[in-house]
Amino acid sequence: MIGGAFWNTSLLATSGSHEPPQCEANLIISAAAAHSAVPFYLQPTLGGGDIHNENWLRSYTNYRFRAPNMVAYGVTYERRLIDPFGFFIFAQWGKVGLDVGELDFDRLKRSIGFGIALRLGGRAVAEFSFAWGGGEGTQTYSTGNTNNAIGFGARAAGTVGLRGVFLEEGLGQSSRTPKTAIAG
Repeated sequence: MIGGAFWNTSLLATSGSHEPPQCEANLIISAAAAHSAVPFYLQPTLGGGDIHNENWLRSYTNYRFRAPNMVAYGVTYERRLIDPFGFFIFAQWGKVGLDVGELDFDRLKRSIGFGIALRLGGRAVAEFSFAWGGGEGTQTYSTGNTNNAIGFGARAAGTVGLRGVFLEEGLGQSSRTPKTAIAG
């Protein structure tokens, strides 16, 4: 039965230092009660961005890999160019699995890339990145979060009429047609 009782737990670990490079690890484990399954629309995803503005495996299209369990790792090095603009490079690895035992280091999907960031009040408001890896072509990816502009001034964010998270993917299209996958 799809739906029914299930639970989902998430663990996000980041390096405590604000000095580059920044390291992240994200683990999501879902478990359904007997004779139930986690609905697909509540399963974690890898590839591009997701509804929570998590940008894992940017070289793949949004929501490319989906399963009840997910693990992802990332390293980012960012430098300020001219305030408020910064340049960053990143590497990401991850995979999804139907069972927790499938979340090992074997056959991890990967993405590498670079981009620019606009920061206000020390927090990223907008990013534009170019990523490749995994054999599915390249992706350009832009994302922004005007909630981060609050550190710059709530009134400033409100006067331009931007609120919440915005996301755009596919400014440059992959060289291959998108595929659907349940488990990576």
